[in-house]
Amino acid sequence: MARLRIAARLDYVERHLASGGPYLLGDTLTVADAYLYTILSWSDFAKVDLAAFPLVRALIARIGARPAVREAIQREAARQLT
Repeated sequence: MARLRIAARLDYVERHLASGGPYLLGDTLTVADAYLYTILSWSDFAKVDLAAFPLVRALIARIGARPAVREAIQREAARQLT
């Protein structure tokens, strides 16, 4: 049941991205994108398959490629090791 709800919401985001810009609210990265990135970073752990959502995957890759995001992830990983 939960997986069906997740898929429905991801489908909504996928359709929204298809009709807009590279980010949720158009051409500019917003906190909504950062929040979605954070939530979807747990998708592997939760075994949520994103294969059917290429625009969502592209959004996640685009955000993850940003230098500030990479730096934050590295800092968090280092913090967890100490």
